[in-house]
Amino acid sequence: MIKLITTLTILLVTFNIVYADTAYRDYIQQYEKDKLILSFLLSGKKLELKLKKENSSTIEYLPNTKNHTGIGVSYLGLGSSVSWRSGPSEKDELIYGKTGYVDYQLSYYGRKIGIDANYQEYSNFYLNNPDQYDSSWQSGDPYPQRTDLNIRYYSTNFYYIFSHRKFSFRAPFNQTERQIKKAGSFLLMTSLSYLDIKSDYSLIPANQETYFADLSGFKGGSFIAIGLAPGYAYSFIFGKFYATPTIFIGPSYQYQIYKVATGEKTSENAGVKGNLRLAAGYNSDTFFMGFATVSDITSVRQGDITVESNTITAKMFMGYKF
Repeated sequence: MIKLITTLTILLVTFNIVYADTAYRDYIQQYEKDKLILSFLLSGKKLELKLKKENSSTIEYLPNTKNHTGIGVSYLGLGSSVSWRSGPSEKDELIYGKTGYVDYQLSYYGRKIGIDANYQEYSNFYLNNPDQYDSSWQSGDPYPQRTDLNIRYYSTNFYYIFSHRKFSFRAPFNQTERQIKKAGSFLLMTSLSYLDIKSDYSLIPANQETYFADLSGFKGGSFIAIGLAPGYAYSFIFGKFYATPTIFIGPSYQYQIYKVATGEKTSENAGVKGNLRLAAGYNSDTFFMGFATVSDITSVRQGDITVESNTITAKMFMGYKF
């Protein structure tokens, strides 16, 4: 009897392994790990800050960032890239200012899991839509600049792919595999982030202070958030062309220390964590090309006022597999 149970268990496990591998091969083409993958890319990165009041205008601070041109190499399943900045023109800096920044973003895409890690520090922002706050401002004038505004943002996202036998996250986002048939998967993301905002005086324009009464005189603060966000991704396949939209959205717990006109305050609130992705392009056995964009949103709530940071990365790429 024990031998029979043992035999049946071995057969069941073997069947599951064979079924899983067969399903994976039917939907996903794996490339040999000893292939050398060389890619060229053009990318842009930025970190935005928004102060939103219900039934009122949005105060938006943007950086004047530079595009990056780079080269990536992948071999034996490992990859690295190097890029350099191509700066804006002198006219751009006269109108929008010169933003200083460091921006490191790392990603890992496995069969079942994915990990993103970001470290960003930006200084010197400009106020978008200044005509809403200053009637004397005219198109072509320099945008109001906040050279005193400094923002640091650390974040880590860990996500699990439920239908990993049929859906590949690697295929659209680093081209080390190819999705053969259309497929989708539910996802689950956990996130941890730290947002630190510093400025010398209020980030709220003078004519908006009364509308932002709860945050009047807001100069910044430190915001720690832990989030849990379910999501879904789907790859549309048209021969060797693909398009893969992805969305995560869910609640987060936040601990806040911030400075307003009346002094320093602390609070604990619920917020929103969101992550939007889109990749599309062409992926064959040897050549690939396309674009990908990621928007990672952390929303901090204080009454009917929202402080939102948004990390945006966009890139165009093309490459060859040797």
